[in-house]
Amino acid sequence: MIIWGKKIVRSHLGYAADFCPVCACARPFALNRVGSAGHLYFIAVGDGDLVGYERACMVCTVVLKANPTQYAEVATRPSAILDLVKQTFPNLIQVYQERLTLERAIRLDPTMVSDANRQTLLMEPFLLLSVKVSERFENSAFSANTGFLKNEVLPILARALRRLRPTEAELKTALTRMVQMKEPIGSKIKLADLMAALQQPASNDAALAPAKAGGQAPVQVGHAAKHRTNAGKLMRWLSYFIAVGVLGLGLLTLVPSETKQAPSALWVILALAGMVGFAVYRASAAVMQGLTWGRTVGSAFGVLLLFGFPFGTALGAYLLWCLGLKWTSADLA
Repeated sequence: MIIWGKKIVRSHLGYAADFCPVCACARPFALNRVGSAGHLYFIAVGDGDLVGYERACMVCTVVLKANPTQYAEVATRPSAILDLVKQTFPNLIQVYQERLTLERAIRLDPTMVSDANRQTLLMEPFLLLSVKVSERFENSAFSANTGFLKNEVLPILARALRRLRPTEAELKTALTRMVQMKEPIGSKIKLADLMAALQQPASNDAALAPAKAGGQAPVQVGHAAKHRTNAGKLMRWLSYFIAVGVLGLGLLTLVPSETKQAPSALWVILALAGMVGFAVYRASAAVMQGLTWGRTVGSAFGVLLLFGFPFGTALGAYLLWCLGLKWTSADLA
């Protein structure tokens, strides 16, 4: 049976500085082109028709819509945030002047912000994450997956809300409004879990504290982020290699010959190899976005590569080294 159709593919474009509403300051972002491409056995053919652009914050990992035309240029590699602003978005302070002024007022006293602005800021992270949560829980198979909420949603919500010092009543109201909007995030997030996440001390307060000049944090993206991207690219190319190998061997077994048909065990091996290749391909994008599950899949794949001496061993060792580097604020200093 031939499996084909359309799928969403993401192509890495580079890096740019922009304002992150979760971190509440300027941050380095990884830019991606989102396309709809034809696939054969879930392996995309080309970059596909343009659907849009995304930018993923390299500190909090939140993914937002992007407009590459607003940047002076797109950097080929991440750098110190002040340098990245000058290179890619030199008028960032002018564009976000109103928001940066509001964030400075919040840092002085969040209770003095007008009720309208406060309500907007409280709802903002819920709205930003609602699409991600909705997509995740469209499949009922994920309905019991609390790890996703604990590891990929609650930390971002807590980071965005902590500076506002919201009351329990305000958070309850925000969740209720999301339920009224029929957004799954309103019912999936439990108030007690959110309150507990807010009470936990931020692990990288220093990285989250914006500098006085223009609300920009003096953050520098170091070698860990670069090698994380390299790991994702390596995994993607290896998934292509696996796909070609599986298709090639599969076609060879179908060629008529005087010998008997290929043993069923070979088809099982090819099927397993195809599933591994597909998992690695999916995980490659997650690795470049800094998602934990992508690192887990990539590390398992790296261990498998170690048994392929000598080239597989070298590639596996490099992949494990890249994935072993810290992905949070420690790799941004």
